[in-house]
Amino acid sequence: MDSGLSVELQTLAKQLLENGSVPLKEFSKFIVQQLWDVIYPDNKRPITSSDRGRMWNRFHNLRLDPQVLKVWKELLSRINLLTIALSSAQLFMLQHILEFLMKLIIAEQQKYDMPMKDDIDTVFPISQHEEQIIRYVAGYIPFALKRRLLRQKNLDNSVLDFVKSLSVESASAEGTSFYNYTKQWINKQNRGGLFVVNNLTYLFFKTLEFHTKKVLNVKRLMVLKDVNIKSELLNVLNTHNQVQKRWDELVTTELDVKVKQDLLKLFVGYWVKLRVNAFVRMYMEVRKRNNKKAGKKGEKALRKTLANQDK
Repeated sequence: MDSGLSVELQTLAKQLLENGSVPLKEFSKFIVQQLWDVIYPDNKRPITSSDRGRMWNRFHNLRLDPQVLKVWKELLSRINLLTIALSSAQLFMLQHILEFLMKLIIAEQQKYDMPMKDDIDTVFPISQHEEQIIRYVAGYIPFALKRRLLRQKNLDNSVLDFVKSLSVESASAEGTSFYNYTKQWINKQNRGGLFVVNNLTYLFFKTLEFHTKKVLNVKRLMVLKDVNIKSELLNVLNTHNQVQKRWDELVTTELDVKVKQDLLKLFVGYWVKLRVNAFVRMYMEVRKRNNKKAGKKGEKALRKTLANQDK
């Protein structure tokens, strides 16, 4: 940020705090009501993944709303800070206040809109070995998607650039981090050809695994045999607020709202296909093993019965 603008912003913030407490409260009250209508236009709660795209569109429209600019000017005028037109610092401050309040409201409301905190860490813990696998799979999916995009005739470069940005090589150097232990196996295997993802991408896929484990687990085998596993898991992941939150953190590039949500469904689709196939293979192995054990028990019981008959 320009040093001159930085000084202006600091001065403006100090003046607002010292002289504008009452007008600032009135302005904030007005803005919070506008933002509430942006987040919950029909008082619809909780926010679904499809709602979020439209919500952020409404927010960007609010930023340019003449009524918001008018109320902001009135605030500045009441504390003698407005000249003929809004300065760069005053415009910048307005945008900062809007964004700050928007994020604050969303964070507070999620405490009420989200279900109670999942006990998944204790019920279905993810081991360090599994985290290494997640890191590998997290690289395979964008790698496969990149190859698919490169085969398209009408290539969307913005989408391709986003997919490329998910790798450590394309991201800014991450250096040492808490998640380095999840890279141990892939670092040993990598000879330069693997798509090694950055930490934000890894956390997105780890969130998918958290909620996948609640659907695909041995405790639900009797339930799962009567449902379409793929459809159920797709529905859970595509509508979960925590998945959407991780996706919003991950997509920092300027993508069209529809493209962004379609891309999320594509990533989730790849993940679901891999996980469901792995789960079905595991289930078949368990079933085969159990049948084999049951067969041996049956043979032993039959031999015992025949032996008793010979006596």
